[in-house]
Amino acid sequence: MKTETKKGAVLSSKEGIYKKYIKRPMDFILAGIAIIILGPVLLTVAILVKIKLGSPVIFKQDRPGINEKIFKIYKFRTMTDERDENGELLPDSVRLTKFGKFLRSTSLDELPELWNIVRGDMAIVGPRPLATIYLPYYNDIERQRHDVRPGLTGLAQINGRNTMMWEERFAYDIQYINKITFWGDIKIIFKTMLKVFKQEGVSVRGTARVEDFHKHRMEQEKSTFLIDYSYTKGGNKMLLIDENIVLRAIEEKDANFLKDMINDPELENMVIGWSLPVSSKIQAEWINNLNSDDMKFIIEVNLIAVGMASISSFDFKNSVANLNIKIKSDEFRCRGIGTRTIRILINYCFDELNLNCLTANILEYNNPSQKVFEKCGFKKDGVLRSRIYKRGKYHNVLSYSLLRREYQKCER
Repeated sequence: MKTETKKGAVLSSKEGIYKKYIKRPMDFILAGIAIIILGPVLLTVAILVKIKLGSPVIFKQDRPGINEKIFKIYKFRTMTDERDENGELLPDSVRLTKFGKFLRSTSLDELPELWNIVRGDMAIVGPRPLATIYLPYYNDIERQRHDVRPGLTGLAQINGRNTMMWEERFAYDIQYINKITFWGDIKIIFKTMLKVFKQEGVSVRGTARVEDFHKHRMEQEKSTFLIDYSYTKGGNKMLLIDENIVLRAIEEKDANFLKDMINDPELENMVIGWSLPVSSKIQAEWINNLNSDDMKFIIEVNLIAVGMASISSFDFKNSVANLNIKIKSDEFRCRGIGTRTIRILINYCFDELNLNCLTANILEYNNPSQKVFEKCGFKKDGVLRSRIYKRGKYHNVLSYSLLRREYQKCER
């Protein structure tokens, strides 16, 4: 039996029962037990904070909870109150002591949040509560992280803790809230304890190189996309990010996904250049022998692979390249993913590669692709007659192009 949430996500009856009736009572009981068992640790840390950092021992700050309701989060203090000659607080990096760094790296400063869990402000597992200043900068998908209680730990924390890029963190948050299960929570709790013990994926909060989210989003809005790494012949990964859509370099793990795409006869009929069928082994060999002069990407939406995109046929002498995208199934088509993907590629080609012209070749009967490229400003140059053999006969291919000056004029 399945039920549908207000966001349209489908949950099994077991998932719905756990989330609705079991998760909160279990959090209350476990947090209460943890406070009793860890009482000596809490007392010891409190005394050390008092001696080394002074009063108050507990740091309180506003954070958005479920449905963006503001609550006070409790943590052990990790910084001094040192001020400059004008009475202004010194930067966090100066006030964060060696002892404070130890508390943060071991997550001991988070222990008072157990009281937040008992009060009902938080859960043991859920998206981490972030600063209230970030609230105006979330997009609609990212804002869904507030549909549940924030957690002491979460899916993002066991996949990198506080060293990940913001979009990746939020994608893990959305993945979690779309499938909240008992065993999923248990797994996250145990993996968190292992991470803390091994000190994996940790950069001490306040010293990490990941910038504040509101600053990150403002910079992102200036350029409409973000480049994290350079795509080189050396094999470095590249990410092009626009909100919840990520274009990343193809990896060996994508062999099965690409095999399924290529072996889909319906999709094969709509694209140029594929032949049926291929095996996982053949696809893996293809990935290992990718032409480094082309840029090929996996299209991900909320960490789910939905298609493939490429920038190829580079002619740097004349500043020209060809764009191509393929979306796997009807489930992900007609949702704006193709249009947004093409715009990410256009921005990268014109702004970073400084190209002058982009081209695209589309089968004459592939009307959906024609509409998507035309929506992005591409104009039809002409017809390549009887160029592709599919469906038992030859078909025309339509040639499209977009000039840099045309796109810039359209953007203005």
